[in-house]
Amino acid sequence: MESLAAQLESRGEEMARRVSSQNGMPISIATQLEAAFPVLLLRYFAGQARDSVFEEERPHMLGGTTTVRREPIGVVGAIAPWNYPQTLAAFKHAPAMAAGCTVVLKPSPETVLDAMLFAEAVAASDIPAGVINIVPGGREVGAYLVQHRDIDKVAFTGSTAAGRQIAETCGRLLRPVTPGAGRQVRRDHPGRRRAGSRQDRQRPVRGDTYEQRPDLLSRHPGARTGLPVRRGGGHPRGLRHLADRR
Repeated sequence: MESLAAQLESRGEEMARRVSSQNGMPISIATQLEAAFPVLLLRYFAGQARDSVFEEERPHMLGGTTTVRREPIGVVGAIAPWNYPQTLAAFKHAPAMAAGCTVVLKPSPETVLDAMLFAEAVAASDIPAGVINIVPGGREVGAYLVQHRDIDKVAFTGSTAAGRQIAETCGRLLRPVTPGAGRQVRRDHPGRRRAGSRQDRQRPVRGDTYEQRPDLLSRHPGARTGLPVRRGGGHPRGLRHLADRR
């Protein structure tokens, strides 16, 4: 894990550039979060793996002792979204590896360029072959992964609809799942907007800000003038990142 962290750190600038080019995240934020934060997570959980006690003896309530043993759950199916692809993927694969699990990671089809760079870092690190597996694809691939008989646990971040389907599948299979699904924004009455959760607020680029202050567009390190502007349909005006076209 320390080796993988070093490999990702050496690719940090390119990782930030790829994420920004796909989902419109300002390069300054991509550098801090998508490039730097996964490195911190890997090193943190590597330390947890070194310092944790995986087997201990405890007094039993009826006398004698009980052995408490912490064992890997097995193969973890990890599904990451497009908005923070590397950070949210690291929140899945880093603790899984620290616990001794193998990982099958499915990145979002909107952000596969950074996943390719992550795969290069894994191949160049000391991570044994087969510990981290990357399977790009859309919803069909994700659904297949979730219900595959060799998956022992699912970790997911994404939409409410997908999260509900995954929870139903894992419930039917009695398979542990760690969901992270947002909710849709609801309008209680005109002029009042209530956000459901953090997922609703994860648009990296506020286009209305740039439209009101066009001078910021040329100065912002993450802005790109070639992105489309969408108007009408009841949506706020402004720049939209490429993944939002779906």
